[in-house]
Amino acid sequence: MATGSEYTEEQLNYYRICCITTDELTDGLRTIFKQEWDNRYATTLGEWKDEAKNGQDFKNGESPRNQASNRELLATMINGNRAEWDCSMLFYAILYSDCIGRGLNVVVRSNIDDLRKFRYQDFAHLPRGQISEPKFQSAITKLQGVFQALGLSTVKIQEIRNQANFSISHLNKTLKEVDKLKQEVKVLEEQLQRTVTSEALHLDLNEGAIHLTFPPDTVAEPTDIMVYKWKYGACLPQLTEHEAVVSNVIEISAAPEVGGLKFNSEVKLVLSHSAAGLEGYEVVLKRLIDKEKNQWEETAGCDDIRQVSGNDFYPV
Repeated sequence: MATGSEYTEEQLNYYRICCITTDELTDGLRTIFKQEWDNRYATTLGEWKDEAKNGQDFKNGESPRNQASNRELLATMINGNRAEWDCSMLFYAILYSDCIGRGLNVVVRSNIDDLRKFRYQDFAHLPRGQISEPKFQSAITKLQGVFQALGLSTVKIQEIRNQANFSISHLNKTLKEVDKLKQEVKVLEEQLQRTVTSEALHLDLNEGAIHLTFPPDTVAEPTDIMVYKWKYGACLPQLTEHEAVVSNVIEISAAPEVGGLKFNSEVKLVLSHSAAGLEGYEVVLKRLIDKEKNQWEETAGCDDIRQVSGNDFYPV
């Protein structure tokens, strides 16, 4: 048993927030998913009972596009047991699925998205090992506010908030989950590091079907850049009822030792997507302009590469 006498208050704060994020946040998402499912399908497909039939019904309700782009998540979700679903699966099911995400109440959507941002942005980037009292209290207040807005109990959060003893086995299990999350967010799914010079450069992340072209003199001096393909759900714009993410989300940033990143000329980006030929919808490209507030804006000047002449350089 790890006791308060063995750790500083800042260390205990870290363990407390880890337990809340890995346990209570996930349980809260499982509760909301069941509520939303039962509200929609209790009289038709039946209440969600964590059975294989439930999982199959969920998958059957997803469009071919969603089934294809979320194949790995659905391989586990089809079993129907929410206890086996991690946060990536739960955020997909609630926010982005056809079964639940379409038509989701705007208040529920906003608060669930706040939990997503807390997990993948706020919590994932906390310094490991200790949290100051002001930051801890701020995080707890934020989580309690979201839980209350969703009608979820905050009793467990309050208990952990004041907890001074942790079993070693539970603590080790929790910290392993934290390490897993940080690895997901840090490494993402794929990354590429290159040096951009005054000469033209073309980069490919083949598995993600991502292509980047840097014209001559894009940078004033050789610059190391990182290109990441984000794990699904870790960084997404808030979607409205008739919107869906149909491509990878990528990040282009300077290597840590470089600092800021500035281009002197237009960098061309080509992304494949799964909405080709989708009638009645428009494909747009958005970029993140405020990470703290998760604000995105539409990027002008985008073209369908198939309709642009001289595109032999890019596989389509």
